[in-house]
Amino acid sequence: MHYGTNKENPFRYINISDMLFLCLNRSVHKLVFISPGARTPDCEGMQDMCRCHKSYTDATNGMQRICLKRFSEKKNWKGAFVTCANEYSTLVHNRVPDSFFEHFRNESIDIIWIGIRKKLGFYIVEAPVESVLKNASALGFGWEAEEPLHECVALNISSGRLVTRDCYNEHEYICQNAGFPVYPISNSLACPKEWLFYYQYLRKDCIALSLF
Repeated sequence: MHYGTNKENPFRYINISDMLFLCLNRSVHKLVFISPGARTPDCEGMQDMCRCHKSYTDATNGMQRICLKRFSEKKNWKGAFVTCANEYSTLVHNRVPDSFFEHFRNESIDIIWIGIRKKLGFYIVEAPVESVLKNASALGFGWEAEEPLHECVALNISSGRLVTRDCYNEHEYICQNAGFPVYPISNSLACPKEWLFYYQYLRKDCIALSLF
């Protein structure tokens, strides 16, 4: 366990590897351990309980909250996937407002990675819940002519259609999530609602830290 202060943001923090949920009460320096039954709240369809992080753009469409963040540093597909996972997000896998691509067009960027990759002979949508891509139009996209050919999927911004590229090619990308809870929405989460919550996306772990 490591306890200290993160220089990049004004919160106490604790690094811990084997606990599912931790609350830190700074005022009395008391650790409150919640049972491993605590789970990460799901923001899908809960717009009134969740919001986008300040570094993300709110591109909410109808009843579905979509939070987007552009990354201009080019990476291969796996590198882009890992970066999004570290942001508690996935590579973008839904149709997003066309205006969000304006920055790419202004810089003559045509191809960006999206969260679809071939596994065991099937193209898999790498959403919080993985699914087999049976019909690209269900995601608001279509395939370019003569596609798919390679394992990793990208979006041709100019045509709005899906293309495939060698997974080791490097492209820009967009991370997507459904927002984070403004306050606990699970009965098993017992921290006060004014506390700030952090979620470890891949492990479904949860750490709550109090403000200074």
